[in-house]
Amino acid sequence: MLVCHASQKVGLGHLSRIMVLAHALRQHGIDDLHILVFGEEMAFTGLNEFNASFVASEEKISLAIREACDNRLPGAIVLDLYPGSIPPDIIELLNWLGLEGVSRIGLDGFLDIPEAFDLIWVPSFFVDPERIRQGGNKIVFGWDAYLLRKLLPNPEWRHGNVVLVLTGGGDPTGLSLTLPRELDAKLPSNMVVNWVVGPFAKPPLVPDKSRLEWIIHNAPDVLDHLIVNSNYALAVFGVSFFEVLQYGIPAVVFSPYGARDSKTLEALSRYDVAEVAFEYSATVSILSNLISHPARAKKISENASSRLGERGVENLATRIISMMES
Repeated sequence: MLVCHASQKVGLGHLSRIMVLAHALRQHGIDDLHILVFGEEMAFTGLNEFNASFVASEEKISLAIREACDNRLPGAIVLDLYPGSIPPDIIELLNWLGLEGVSRIGLDGFLDIPEAFDLIWVPSFFVDPERIRQGGNKIVFGWDAYLLRKLLPNPEWRHGNVVLVLTGGGDPTGLSLTLPRELDAKLPSNMVVNWVVGPFAKPPLVPDKSRLEWIIHNAPDVLDHLIVNSNYALAVFGVSFFEVLQYGIPAVVFSPYGARDSKTLEALSRYDVAEVAFEYSATVSILSNLISHPARAKKISENASSRLGERGVENLATRIISMMES
């Protein structure tokens, strides 16, 4: 059983990772998968291929999981929930599942309760060292832990005039209202902006007399073709940013959520795989500077390509199967 959140508030990152894992497990012959999504019902690429159900109320997370397990006890359960919406009774539920012989795998947001899981898989190159000490050998993370699905080969990067803008599935901070004006004011006038509108986001407020060419993409099924046909990217820190990195597209990454991602972004900057904007106000200027320095862009493109691959999801899928068979 695969369980996740998906909504305007939390975006689609959790569901994206769960779907990547579902496809990998299917390739290993695990066909009887139940995907339980907490959030508004929606169409999502590939979801109709699986036994999937939606639960609108976050207050019923533990109850819905227990009821699904009462109908048929799974060999393993994978939870990918938004940290701010994890119910207080989740430990009780997980303890019950453990007693029933169900392997319990948590993705990312459960580092405070490692005792309730058999494995905590963190699709990130960075975990706070204190968290690692608390979780011990139950915690797996690193560049080989990302849960990404790659549909196309890497392009040979070249300088050009196409920039991809990714503000997330829900754009909860309203970047679509302010960011277009800043891009229009600071980017070279020949730039083409591919702006992706997430399923829960609003379209960008493009200036009436724009200097740039704007192409608006409403909730595309996959991003791969847009990514490989872009020369640069501007992305909110999240799953889509790492989808860009795996193709070696020079990117500027930022977090509009205050200090929430500051430690991770600081660690990311040391790997030199993207330009990191620590202040939102500097984001577009950093992008403009990157575009004007193609040698620098080529360097971070090479660094990103060498760091990220498709190994993460295969590593997790084989680990889950091994746990179920033991």
